[in-house]
Amino acid sequence: MLYLSYSVRISSPKDFDQISSLGLWFQQNSSFSKCGWSQEKAFKFVLSGSNPDSNTFLRVCELDGEIVGFFLGGLTEYFFSESSIAQELVVVFKPEHRKKISSLLIDMLTQFESWAKDRDAIEISMGISSGIAGKGYHKFLESRGYKQSGIAFKKEA
Repeated sequence: MLYLSYSVRISSPKDFDQISSLGLWFQQNSSFSKCGWSQEKAFKFVLSGSNPDSNTFLRVCELDGEIVGFFLGGLTEYFFSESSIAQELVVVFKPEHRKKISSLLIDMLTQFESWAKDRDAIEISMGISSGIAGKGYHKFLESRGYKQSGIAFKKEA
């Protein structure tokens, strides 16, 4: 009997095709569908996220060699000080795997928090702006100690 197993790991440049494909699916099926897709920009994020010394965090979740999700974040300074904030840029999983990955998502988030602390971030920001977050994702974040901060509004230009 063959058992399938999920795992979380740091990305590699060899993962680009799968990350790009999943990222493109996310972009086309979210509130960002009119924004377009840049292979070059996506590749730069994968290269940067594959370097453990960079200010880009990228972890992939795979199931027996197939990437079924990824977590991308970055470190930036506030516009008004030299202090840093770690910001989640996107967390995306293939819909058919979402019910099976809660422990893996906890692992990815814990790694992101540790990564942020190692870089002296004073705050970690997680959000939902895509319009396609899974049911209960906001409750998941609250259960991990995150508090809602503000509100976001969007309008097409």
